[in-house]
Amino acid sequence: MRKRQIEGFIEQWLRGDELAFNGVVDHYYHQMLDFALQMVRNREDAEELVMNSFLKLWQYKRRLVDVSKPDEYLFGILRQGIM
Repeated sequence: MRKRQIEGFIEQWLRGDELAFNGVVDHYYHQMLDFALQMVRNREDAEELVMNSFLKLWQYKRRLVDVSKPDEYLFGILRQGIM
């Protein structure tokens, strides 16, 4: 998925299209899971960390307005959850 597509999903989601969040999850899930698995080595724990990261993103979505690199922001949330 190209950068413009993911930015489009984020913009749609921020404007109230809750289904657009699925595009965000679809785009980042496997990358984040791979990263989490490198850190915790337990698949269930890694999946929970990734889903918790998406939950935090959902809860604090208004902060994305000021974020220029959403991928770094999302992986930062994941790193905080791991530590």
